[in-house]
Amino acid sequence: MVQASTLYTDQSQGVLLSIGDDQRWFSYDVLYWHEIINDTIGGTPVAVTFCPLCGSAIAFDRRVGEEILEFGVSGKLWQSNLLMYDRQTESLWSQIEGTAKVGDFTDKSLAVINSDITTWEDVRDIAGLKILSHDTGYERNYGQNPYGTYEADEDLFFPVDNLDTRLHPKTIMLAGQFAKVPFAVERLALVEKGSIELEVAKRTLTFTTNNGKISVVTDSGEPVPTFNTMWFSWANHWLTKDAVIWAPGEKGSVTETQQASTNENKAATTIVEYFSYGCSYCDRVHDELSAVLKARPDTKISLKHFIVYSQYLPIHSGQICAAEQGKGYEFHHEFFETHYPSADPDVVTTIAQKLQLDQALLSACLDSSRPGQRIQNDMIEASRLGVRGTPTLLIQPSNGRLQALNVRQRDKIIEVIDTLKQ
Repeated sequence: MVQASTLYTDQSQGVLLSIGDDQRWFSYDVLYWHEIINDTIGGTPVAVTFCPLCGSAIAFDRRVGEEILEFGVSGKLWQSNLLMYDRQTESLWSQIEGTAKVGDFTDKSLAVINSDITTWEDVRDIAGLKILSHDTGYERNYGQNPYGTYEADEDLFFPVDNLDTRLHPKTIMLAGQFAKVPFAVERLALVEKGSIELEVAKRTLTFTTNNGKISVVTDSGEPVPTFNTMWFSWANHWLTKDAVIWAPGEKGSVTETQQASTNENKAATTIVEYFSYGCSYCDRVHDELSAVLKARPDTKISLKHFIVYSQYLPIHSGQICAAEQGKGYEFHHEFFETHYPSADPDVVTTIAQKLQLDQALLSACLDSSRPGQRIQNDMIEASRLGVRGTPTLLIQPSNGRLQALNVRQRDKIIEVIDTLKQ
């Protein structure tokens, strides 16, 4: 028997379902290829579904009235979303809505079962956990995403009727509905913040994260089931005038905490840098990028953590916590300008003092799970984009497509920026 540790890396993602004492983890490796898995968990018949085109990972109760349905992939799409069919009547169901559109069950809906998107590292030590095997009876390259870089760029394979451009279309949202009011929360921003409260249907919902898992409860402690999906698909299927959205800098944001990030969105061009503080080439590239920022001040650098040398983890955590006080890039710049290649954790305190950071807030951040969660999310994102080392540079013009930046010299980078502006 193949051990799970040989199938999955720490950052492999999957859908975690917990019903009673029965916990199961369904890897994206398999879901990318097969999209629907019928199972019974904790005595409940479930369908674990995933649409790669819209990133929607949703678990449903397979019971409709007295019938227990079994679902398959129809091979058809509706609004760029997977159309499922039930093998009992061959009715066609919208996966992201969980509602039948054609057939005997038209307008009938499936109940959503709460699920989490977690990494293998988050779940591998759960006692009694059952995982999805690669022994499916089919010959597939389960370690490879057949959709390439689709999840990172702005292009859609198939058109949708209503494309909301307030967010990058592939932004992953945690979504659900309460008292028939839809809501969507930017998942990465929630993980970075740790917890938020939103008013939905005149009730307070509390969103909290813990070791990669997210829970949503009402003000009376009632759990609210959620699912994950890309922004473009949620907005196309679920956006109504009453819908509640929480996303950094998004015009319809309902929380005051988001306004701090609006200035970051004014840059004409963004350079995304995956870096590691122990990387000598990152030190050299930092000099080039600093010169680029001086020459093109409307350019923004978006820093992404890609851990190559574990001894530098405290420095990475320090940068993340400095960013919470609006000094993330200043911390990054000071390290490479003055302290590289030191891995001494005391460097964090030294830089924090120079930048006049609030020491109490810094300590609280460093003692929290937020730095680790941010690093984990950056590493997952890097894996999806095919990042293999540092520094890796990507570039994205305003409202444009994220693409590789294959030059490292300041003059060449400036030339690319200017070309993209034309």
